[in-house]
Amino acid sequence: MFLKTPYAARYLRLVDRYRAVIVGSFAGHTHMDDFRILWSKAKHPSGYIHISPSISPIFGNNPAFEVVSFDSAHGITDYTAYNLQLGDATTLRRVMMAIGSNPTTRATYLN
Repeated sequence: MFLKTPYAARYLRLVDRYRAVIVGSFAGHTHMDDFRILWSKAKHPSGYIHISPSISPIFGNNPAFEVVSFDSAHGITDYTAYNLQLGDATTLRRVMMAIGSNPTTRATYLN
């Protein structure tokens, strides 16, 4: 877990208690596209945290962002990830064109 111990314990208790209601948890700040499985004290998975990548390239990562579509009746309905491969002079133009195109692709990584 990447939360400080007193906060993590309380958060895990809340997620476990309301796992029938919580669709997902979202976080950032690790500068990586990642996810973590949350485990209850009874050792069963009670949820997950999706960790969004960073827009800043200061830790050697390619800048990225994600768009998540949510429907209150069905939960997460779509997810698209965009990243910018640094060093390619034409990439930014291609990213901007892709954002304006069909957003229903599950994940779009532009090289």
